[in-house]
Formats: sequence, C-alpha cells, structure tokens
Amino acid sequence: MPKYYYKARDALGKQVQGIFEAVDEKAVAERLALSGHFVSLIQSHKEARGPGALSRFRGVGRKQLIMFSRQLATIIKAGMPLLSGLDILIEQTDHPFFKAVLREIRMDLNGGASFTQALARHPKAFSKLYVSTVRVGEETGGLEEVLNSLADFIEWEDSLRSAILSSLLYPVVVFCVAISVGIFLLVYVLPKFHDVYMQADVPLPGPTRFLFFISNVVTEYWYVFLCVIAGAIVCYLLYKRTSSGRYNIDRFKLGLPVIKGFISKIAAVRFARSLEIMARSGVPVISALEIIRETMTNEVFARAVADISVELQAGRTVGSALGDHPEFEPMLVQMVAVGEETGQLDEMLGFVGDAYEAQIEYMSRNLPKVIEPVLLIFLAGMVAILALSLFLPIFKMIEVVKRL
Repeated sequence: MPKYYYKARDALGKQVQGIFEAVDEKAVAERLALSGHFVSLIQSHKEARGPGALSRFRGVGRKQLIMFSRQLATIIKAGMPLLSGLDILIEQTDHPFFKAVLREIRMDLNGGASFTQALARHPKAFSKLYVSTVRVGEETGGLEEVLNSLADFIEWEDSLRSAILSSLLYPVVVFCVAISVGIFLLVYVLPKFHDVYMQADVPLPGPTRFLFFISNVVTEYWYVFLCVIAGAIVCYLLYKRTSSGRYNIDRFKLGLPVIKGFISKIAAVRFARSLEIMARSGVPVISALEIIRETMTNEVFARAVADISVELQAGRTVGSALGDHPEFEPMLVQMVAVGEETGQLDEMLGFVGDAYEAQIEYMSRNLPKVIEPVLLIFLAGMVAILALSLFLPIFKMIEVVKRL
C-alpha cells in the first residue's frame, strides 16, 4: 500500500506528524479522525519533505530500544494503561524518528490494532525477534517480563560491540599511523634518495629497486593506484551482496585464528539468548529458529540454523540437529541436548549464554594483548625493509670509496 505523510493536531491542540500506510488520502483522514485528530496536511510520502518523512531513513539506536523496553515494562508493572504509558514515552523521547514511530503506534492502538500489530508496521525500529517475542508476551500476559528480557539482550549486544570497538581502537590507530608514515616515506623521502643514488651512479640491489618502483607508482600514477583500490572495494561490495559471496566471505572469516573464536562464541550467545527468550515466552521452536536465522550476522551460521529448522520438521531434536553442524560451539550442542532431555531447555540456554558471555568478555579484554605482537612484527618488518633498501646502496658507495 502507498504511504502518506500527515500533519494533524490532537484534542489538546498539539501538532503531530508521521506516516501511514493506507489505500488513499481519504482512508488516512478517516483513521486520524477516529483517533481524535484534526488533519492539517496529507500528502504522498514520495512528495513529503517534512522531518518525519526524512527521519524515516534513519533507524532506531540500541539505546533508544533499551530505554523504551525498560520504561514500558515499568509502566506495565505499575498497572498504567498502555496508551497512557505511550503518551509519557512520547513526551520523554527526544529522537525525532522514534517519537514519530511511537505516535503512529499509539494511533494504531487507538484505532483497534494490537500492540504487536502496531510494532510490526515499523520494521526499521523493531526487529522480527522483538515483534515475535512481544506477540507471545502480549498473548500470555507476560509482556513486562518479555520486555525486560529483550532489553537485557539488546543491552548485551550493545555492550559487546562497545567492548570490541574499544579493544580495537589502539591497534587500528597504530596501523593507520604506520600506513600514513609509509605513504609519506614513499612520496617525499624515497624520491630524494633515488636522485642521490642516480647522481652517484651506484648499482642498486633488488630490494631497493623494488622500493623505488613502488614509490614511482605511488607518486607518478597515484590516480591509477586509487582507481585500483576503489575498483577492488566496489568488486568486494558487489560480491558480498550475492548469496554465494556473502557465504564465502563469512566462511573465510571462520578460518582466521583470532576472529574465528569471536564469531563462533558470539553466534553461540546470539543463538542461546534468542532461543531462551522465545522458549520462555512460549514461541514454537521451529518458528523461533526461523526468526533466529535472521538475527545471525554470519551467513554460515544463518544457513546452519535454516538447515536445523528443516531437520526439526522431519522429526529430529534441536540437540541432534546442532551436532551435525561443527560451526556451533560444542558446549552449546551438549547443553541444548541435555535441556531437551530434562525439559529445562530455557535454563540450559541461559547457562550457556552466561558462560559464553564471560568468555567473550575475557577475549575482548585480552584482544589488544593478542594484536600488539602482530603489530610490532608488522612495524619491525616495515622498518627493516625500508632501512635495508635505503642503506644497502650506501654500503656499496662506501666499498667503492675504499677501493678508490
């Protein structure tokens, strides 16, 4: 259905704006009128240039989702009606896109939609995992617990991302400085050495000639150099968009020593936490796996989860199906199998999630200690190559002078 951007005023005279999906403008006007709003503008979303329409292209950050989930859970616990709670959250929200989303959700609820239906109309703000879990919480009356569980899960993902980024900050800065220094030497320093050696008519060894060749390419044909780099990046991005390319790239990542451990354990936690939340909420396992597949950021694990879902439909258990996929961590496979046999799958998944979270936290803290030796070897190698390439001709010159 087409989308329409609107501006209206509520019963208190306050101006609101947002986007509706409807058959035509008349349907939007009727929908707003039913919710007690006075329409001032309705136009096609493609023609709209208001802040609500432009902010549609910006997603909702994790911090906004965490705050929304925590606050809404507290409001529900206090016994406040959902509509009144959303009014409070709309007033407290500073994020323009999220404020517009909450207003549309409130209008949908006022128009007779369920909370789950209202959330599902905003896929840029709420993932399928979020919507499906809320659906079960709404149906079973455990919405408060579900919202807190979702907030914990999103908070863990956010803290993990922050920890990894902070661990990588120092190595990335050092690497960038090293590359910058290398480019400076190639562009400004080596050409001067080249002129000196040419005037002295000194025979140049192989490493020096190769280094001067690289310097000449960078200085004289820099545009070709940039085009090659840009072309390689474009080819990589286009290849990554394909299903086979994404799978092959993710499979290659699993072959890297340090990165493999991170990816495998993060996938284990994501699988365990997602399945735990939905198992506690009562989501059927097959439906849960279909949702978990979309939360997997690595295509290798996503395909493995899809295969497990198919195998479950054929009558297998989750534990036995997981055992056929060596990508998953052994402890995850064992605990899931035990949880299914004892009828305590959610508890076992929670234990696995806690265990792997602790391992990931330890690995992220020690990541700089692993990367620093590699960086030192890289820098030492770069300095050694530059020094040997530049000073070998000087040694030749000294020998010539001694002979004279």
